[in-house]
Amino acid sequence: MITHARLTEVLRYEPATGEVWWLRRLSPSAKFDRPAGRRTARGYVEIRVDGRAYRASRLAWFYVHRRWPSDYVDHVNGCTRDDRLANLREATPTQNVLNTKYKKAALERDRAFARLS
Repeated sequence: MITHARLTEVLRYEPATGEVWWLRRLSPSAKFDRPAGRRTARGYVEIRVDGRAYRASRLAWFYVHRRWPSDYVDHVNGCTRDDRLANLREATPTQNVLNTKYKKAALERDRAFARLS
């Protein structure tokens, strides 16, 4: 597991934009002062540091709060690409599941149905 000192040595996080930038070149793909990470099939940003992959949202939480989240880091607006600090919250597994796209779609259908009734 990466330490906070190591994290701030190799990466810079911008809370207002959610962007993570390399401060050092760790590999051919990790270039100084370039955005860090790659998109996964599920839309999350994944960043490899010292041979281990981390989700950018978890690194952002650790970067700012200097501690790892207890369970999940949830994207409040449901957009997994939006790693702004204002869009991240610590969540239990139950809270995280309730904030999925499927649950949001069902809630929107329920609200639409309620308006028609």
